[in-house]
Amino acid sequence: MSGLALALIHRGIGWLLVKNDLLARKVEGARMLLFADGKFDERKLKRALISKELVMQGVRKTALTENLDKIDKIYMERSGEITVTKKD
Repeated sequence: MSGLALALIHRGIGWLLVKNDLLARKVEGARMLLFADGKFDERKLKRALISKELVMQGVRKTALTENLDKIDKIYMERSGEITVTKKD
């Protein structure tokens, strides 16, 4: 019985997070801009509890490069995944 109650509470919270973006940002967080204009934002790296080396691992994995001159922005998404946008 308690398992069912827990499952229903989980579903209810999930539904609320889908319907209310403000609540979702408060609970799950928002994406964080870690790199822009050719430099890392040290304050946000500390806030995200991530090192430059872990960010670079994500860059190598998603952008297939280590050359930051080719990178426009690097984000840490809500899920913790690193995403990269390349320069045109």
